[in-house]
Amino acid sequence: MAIKLSFLFIISIFTSSVNAGTRYITTDFDAIPSDGIDDTIAIQNALSSGHTIYFPDGIYLISSNLHTNDIISKDSVFLSVNNRGAILKSTNINGNIINLNYFKGMDKFVFDNIRLRINGNTDTLIERRVRWNEFINMRSDTWCISLDKTLYVPDNINIYQNHFQQCHYAVAGFVRNSTIAYNTSDSGVQRHIWLSGSENVTINNNLITGGTVGIGFLCKHNGSIIESNIIRNNILNDIREEGISFDMQGNNETSYSRWSSNVVGWDKVKGNRGIVTRIYVEGDAANINDIIGNNTVLTFYEQDNSNKGNLFVIANKGISTGDYEGFPYIDILNGPKNHTMYENAKFIVLSYPVINNEIINNNITNTGRTGIGLHGAGMHTLISGNTISFCNSEPNINNDIWGGITIKNINNAGVTKGKHGPTFFNEISNNSLQGVGCNIKAWTLNYGGSVEFNATGNTQQNNSLSNGESVIWLDQE
Repeated sequence: MAIKLSFLFIISIFTSSVNAGTRYITTDFDAIPSDGIDDTIAIQNALSSGHTIYFPDGIYLISSNLHTNDIISKDSVFLSVNNRGAILKSTNINGNIINLNYFKGMDKFVFDNIRLRINGNTDTLIERRVRWNEFINMRSDTWCISLDKTLYVPDNINIYQNHFQQCHYAVAGFVRNSTIAYNTSDSGVQRHIWLSGSENVTINNNLITGGTVGIGFLCKHNGSIIESNIIRNNILNDIREEGISFDMQGNNETSYSRWSSNVVGWDKVKGNRGIVTRIYVEGDAANINDIIGNNTVLTFYEQDNSNKGNLFVIANKGISTGDYEGFPYIDILNGPKNHTMYENAKFIVLSYPVINNEIINNNITNTGRTGIGLHGAGMHTLISGNTISFCNSEPNINNDIWGGITIKNINNAGVTKGKHGPTFFNEISNNSLQGVGCNIKAWTLNYGGSVEFNATGNTQQNNSLSNGESVIWLDQE
């Protein structure tokens, strides 16, 4: 008892010198570290208080999930007094979750079987950060940090200088206008950075070792944009399958594109230089129902079409009761010029665009399958300045995913209508590839039925390949 009183006395003296906006978990909320007593209620009270909360060194026990749901906490920072000196430890075998809605910072902790879920909210102007933390003793089948878009996509999130180990995903979910940088991830992590939706996110200078996939984008969720992301200056070692991957392959249930069809007619805006605003298409109501979400676009893909590869946003859909009665129609924004349209023009409806991403200056060593792969997902991607070595796969021109850098155009995934994956207008330049299997490949993979389209506009130049490897460039228009 005397020891605890002395500890509290020292802390109270130190606390008097800090500003009125700060509190200590010990003196202000009665959570004493390393005393073996459950601190759940005290920590929850601190998280809800709206103050900056300091945690002195020691172990704090948590037995249930916690949250920062109160908007009063939007400027709050929670941090260990010393670098990772405070340990938040779950007493449950399955661990616990801290749901972070309103907060500003969660810094310098050791999370022992404690996971963080960062939820989206309407406060997009406030930076929310998770930095300088360590995640240990995690369940092997779950994530360390989840970015949850149940209501809103998490925005302005900065995750940096954390250390991840022993979790299935280090960082997973949906995010935009954010940074994931200078983290280290190893020791049992299966998929390190694994995003289903991301827009304007920079992933840079992370050190990733082991696991199945280093940095991956799961291209399957309808209405989820994967656009304008920069993956730069990361070091990835000893990855069992893929270093950096944009992957529709194997995720066909709600896949990258919905369906393809032909144009039977169109409307234009009078007095607006003949801009096409509505196209009538072959198909039925079931096709139209496949167009869901606010991020749906279409692109034309015939070789002689001047609009080929351009994206046009779908603003509306329906079945015509006037001109072209009974035909589905699609309203598009910033459509093509009237004189560039023609009957039977072929197009693909995409559930969401995977576009304008950059993969530059990464160092990838010792992958089991692919160094960098666009597997039925990627338009206007720049792959440049990367060093890839020891791909551990024999050169192969068959339709598989192995290689140093691979671009795979996909038709008829799942052998059903739609479910295509275009790889259009991607650039592979100035990369260095060394070792067996570290080649560059581009081709079209057809899962059944007729080939809907080949890849178009992809280029490769000024790449350096060693060990007699080559560029295999098939089915390109």
